[in-house]
Amino acid sequence: MRLASLTHDGDVVGLREQPEMLFLRLVRIERLIPCMTAYYRFRRIGFPCFFDADSDMQMINASMIRSGDVVIAVSHSGISRHVNEALRAAKEAGAFTIGITQSVKAPMTQFCDLLFFNSISDVTVGKTIVAHRLAESTIIEVLYAGVMALDPGRATECLKRSSKTMEINKES
Repeated sequence: MRLASLTHDGDVVGLREQPEMLFLRLVRIERLIPCMTAYYRFRRIGFPCFFDADSDMQMINASMIRSGDVVIAVSHSGISRHVNEALRAAKEAGAFTIGITQSVKAPMTQFCDLLFFNSISDVTVGKTIVAHRLAESTIIEVLYAGVMALDPGRATECLKRSSKTMEINKES
């Protein structure tokens, strides 16, 4: 199945059909956690995903994007050359693009069909930015919950199958 469309009706965003592929992009290593969260969440409910922290691999993955795929890009500044180039390629290939950023005027916004903005101030613990990561992860969780709500039977079945498969890890 391919992605028919993502619709925005008031506050409701929904997938009408399963995308063929879900590509996850990030800008720097601190975006690793939101992107890994998305990767794990969407894989558990049956969405084939690609995710890579390496910028060269991101560009290779971008070259594989086709019409009907969904790309989620996370960039706090929205100015990362690699993320923007991947989004441009995805848009040209006919993919549905979702962006998560803080900057309304960021270049990445021109390549996104759906945008989520976080307005978190820079709160750090040591040298680690915590607040941005939490806001981005929360947006990912909202997307995940929305996709699950559209086909709860399918999502539940996929979660049951993956949980059953992982039982081997819980045996002593």
